[in-house]
Amino acid sequence: MIILDGWEAVFSAGQLTGNYRKGYEAYGELLKQLGELQHQSCLVLTSCEKPKEIAALEGENQSVRSLKLGSLGQAAVEIFKNKGLSEEGQYSELIEAYSGNPLALKIVTTTINDMFGGSIANFLRNGPLLGDYSDTFSRQFHRLSALEIQLVHSMTKEVKPVGCENLYSNIQQDRDSELLKALESLLRRSLIETVQAESETLFALQPAVKKYLMSVARLPKL
Repeated sequence: MIILDGWEAVFSAGQLTGNYRKGYEAYGELLKQLGELQHQSCLVLTSCEKPKEIAALEGENQSVRSLKLGSLGQAAVEIFKNKGLSEEGQYSELIEAYSGNPLALKIVTTTINDMFGGSIANFLRNGPLLGDYSDTFSRQFHRLSALEIQLVHSMTKEVKPVGCENLYSNIQQDRDSELLKALESLLRRSLIETVQAESETLFALQPAVKKYLMSVARLPKL
């Protein structure tokens, strides 16, 4: 078994996800070969961005599978108890505020203990804050293409999930495949999510991502 952690480090910044940095293209060929050839080895790969080779080869009945880590839901309660947070009536609100993201919850529980004396209620009244988790978002956003940046800022202004037609209008983009490619890239980066409506697929920012963008927008320009 081979375990490779942080695969997104081999991707180029400023481009759609899946484009390799110069000199790192062989990593993509490695994934392709491991996914297509018969062998008895196992590769476990972790990444904030899904490689296009995985997207092309994965399937329910294939040897290549992907697992997107979603909300912990009520399982996040164990994090709060381990951190000594006692306001159980506030647990659900805190989970909802961060979409059950395990890393975000681990970070903010430390902030709650350090700055708010362990009071979830006081913490939520002041934000909620993203604390050190902002650094994670900052690194991700420095990797986005220009069109992806336009899209996420456009979605920040939306109260509800939005469809492609509205996005074309919001960013004054011609109706071509570039917007769809950028949306797919944002999905593979796990920065946006889809919502199925009656007649179309809508798109929305992850709640914590929206909080980050709004907090950055309020910062004074230096």
